[in-house]
Amino acid sequence: MDILKDWALCLIAAAAAGTLATVVVPRGTMDKTVRAVVGIFVVAVICSPLAKLDEQDLFTDVFSEYEEVFSDNSYTQEMQNYMIDLMKETVNSEIKETADELGAEIKSIVSDISVDDKNCMNIHKINVVINKTDFLDKEELSDKISERLGVPVSVTAE
Repeated sequence: MDILKDWALCLIAAAAAGTLATVVVPRGTMDKTVRAVVGIFVVAVICSPLAKLDEQDLFTDVFSEYEEVFSDNSYTQEMQNYMIDLMKETVNSEIKETADELGAEIKSIVSDISVDDKNCMNIHKINVVINKTDFLDKEELSDKISERLGVPVSVTAE
């Protein structure tokens, strides 16, 4: 953790020194040169931890205290389930709002959403069942919902 503090302090000092140098140097032909040198200096300070990667992994110290939390599969599964529930809630809300705009009454919404091994959410399918008497053009509803969600949605009437 001390390494990160030292790096942040050096970065702040480099930025302050660069700002001071650009303010002190008079405008003119030297202005572009000073700005270029200051820019290179600040980039060198930003990249300086890369030179020390052989000696020590900078991020090991930072994340070691959280290792138990992240290695616990039940916690990860719980978070994924929570995110899936939030996504389903959002999808249902958007579908209901679109159906209300078009005057359709929704009977049920079935959405198949999962999280893959790279923690990306995947919407496999969304099926919406509407009341047949309330809404006749299910294609229009399907198109509007698909446009709003950005995924294909099948609508059936019962």
